[in-house]
Amino acid sequence: MMTSNDAMQSLHRLREITIALQYLDFSDEADCFLLEELQREQVTLRELLTPCMPELLQLSDAKHIIKQCVELEESLNSKLNQSLLWAEEQLLKLQIGSRSKNMYTNNFVQAEGFFIDRKK
Repeated sequence: MMTSNDAMQSLHRLREITIALQYLDFSDEADCFLLEELQREQVTLRELLTPCMPELLQLSDAKHIIKQCVELEESLNSKLNQSLLWAEEQLLKLQIGSRSKNMYTNNFVQAEGFFIDRKK
């Protein structure tokens, strides 16, 4: 079991990670890899802190840090959802463009073949 001092240090590190996540650019591939690394570290810290939570919740400093982390997580979740919607829109545009291209190429070739066959 962690000492309360170690738990507070882990809690501070958790807040640092959560703040760092706010500044990531999800359109940058390097930041996406960093996102994964930071999230893994968050999971590890949360697992370490879970047994200490009843004691930490007795400390006002710890409560304040936990509240900050929750607020930052909500903000990050919103940012991630916006990035996801943007990516889905881009994929939809690509799919529509691909269908349009295929429709014109296929219809043109098929229609030309149809008219040539009909005249014979």
